[in-house]
Amino acid sequence: MKRALVWKWLFVAELYPPGVSNKTLPCSGAVPKAMNPDLHKALVQLRTGERLEMWEAAKALVKEEDPSVVPELLALLADSMEPERRAAAAWTLGFLRASDAVQPLTHILVNKAEPPALREHAAEALGYLSDASARSALISSLSDENPDVVFSSTFALRTVGETEDIPHLARLAAGSGLVSSNGESVMREAQEAIDQIKTRAERKLRD
Repeated sequence: MKRALVWKWLFVAELYPPGVSNKTLPCSGAVPKAMNPDLHKALVQLRTGERLEMWEAAKALVKEEDPSVVPELLALLADSMEPERRAAAAWTLGFLRASDAVQPLTHILVNKAEPPALREHAAEALGYLSDASARSALISSLSDENPDVVFSSTFALRTVGETEDIPHLARLAAGSGLVSSNGESVMREAQEAIDQIKTRAERKLRD
């Protein structure tokens, strides 16, 4: 399931409308003894449902914003034999701002033995998590041989990147011909990432 699919962006816009700041959820690291039945159903669908059911379950979990599901999502990310199911778990962990997911997602991103589609979602999720510890892995992935991994790493640097990362992005913005499998330009994404990094830096100076 690719980041640019229309239903996904409509969901993102609905969840975080303009002017509304998304909140970071703490990760308790423990599942309560009695889980909300709707959450339990969504987790079951995420692990066993058909493709559409799986992604609808991921959306439902994000909307609930309940950190008690994080341990099960981490387990699914680690042990599922289906790459797209792991990708759905990665996407959900990213939107839930689950800090415990940063290390496993980073490991997936840098491990080229992992399927490219999963690594792409790991990079995207790291962008949603906005954790500075992922910067090095994301910068390294700008030179990956897979255009989707490069695109999602560039996207993630919109939120994670610092001014010292701009030269790496500038090389892509100067004329990269890479295009994601959805037809998205890496060159354009790199320029947008640079613009957002500069905007954040200017805000810090003003503050």
